[in-house]
Amino acid sequence: MPKPLKWNGSAGLKEMSAAEIDDNVDLILDHFSGMSSNNTGHLAMNAESGWTDIGTFADTRRDQAQGTHPANTTIHTDNYVFRQNLTDVTPSPTARPFAVKYDGGSFDGMIEMTDAECRADIVDRINIKIAAGGVGSYVLQPAAPGTGTWTNVGTVNNKLAVDSVANSTILWKRTTGSNTTATRPLKWNSNQVKEMSDAEINDLVEMYQESIVDTGIGKYTLAAAAPGTGTWQTVGSAFVDTRKQRTDQNYSGDYTGAYTGNYTGAYTGYYSTYYSGRQVGPYTGYYSGTYTGYYSGTYTGSYTGATIMAATDSVTTMKLWLRTA
Repeated sequence: MPKPLKWNGSAGLKEMSAAEIDDNVDLILDHFSGMSSNNTGHLAMNAESGWTDIGTFADTRRDQAQGTHPANTTIHTDNYVFRQNLTDVTPSPTARPFAVKYDGGSFDGMIEMTDAECRADIVDRINIKIAAGGVGSYVLQPAAPGTGTWTNVGTVNNKLAVDSVANSTILWKRTTGSNTTATRPLKWNSNQVKEMSDAEINDLVEMYQESIVDTGIGKYTLAAAAPGTGTWQTVGSAFVDTRKQRTDQNYSGDYTGAYTGNYTGAYTGYYSTYYSGRQVGPYTGYYSGTYTGYYSGTYTGSYTGATIMAATDSVTTMKLWLRTA
């Protein structure tokens, strides 16, 4: 596969090395990261509703505080929708790198590189840089990586109960850190060969954006596991939705109040009366019957009730994935 040509001083023209191509890739990625329009490949969270949904983190929580009993079963959910701009792009660069033209293995002049050749020599190296956390890449983790400068795209909060935030994670985009001093490829300029400008090199970003949509390499997804098609790697760390447990607990305590009910039992006592004709003294005997009345006192007992506990349940675990092949 032909490589871009560079000016090699008095020695004439020479094919660019991999390191020199990488310098141009860094320049392209600096441009890609800062694009605010026509930014196919970029990610957003709970924004850009016209972009493609690539996954949702559902944060669930109880609506009652820890220790509440009896507890209800209500679960609140906050959705964090991740999106990627996957608008199709038709490259229209203002200039294309020159490469050596071969005919039957022999040198046959110079020719502008085709889209396929640009993908093989430039876009493939962009994909390698993105997979390694280069400028324009994204990660999902609590703190920014230590290399380069990263911008907060959006924050995901994990709440356990009511509105108490237990922990958070952040979608980060790397914005700076590349080498923007490039050995420039050559182009054809009407009637002469000339080095490409920064703007002309940056235009090659459209080759990368077209490749994302066409091949899927460079796409992201938020999911518990990698999709079945292609090769994917995690970017950042897993994030877990947790919430307070609701379980039955035994309680004991005293109850004081009035009790109304029937009492049935035997009564022993004295019965006195007079009998006509003959006096009968006190009589001792038994009486059995039902007595209805009121009882007031303290009752000690136990009961079982649903309670919002300190312990938590892990509901779902999500990761941000990048397709690399």
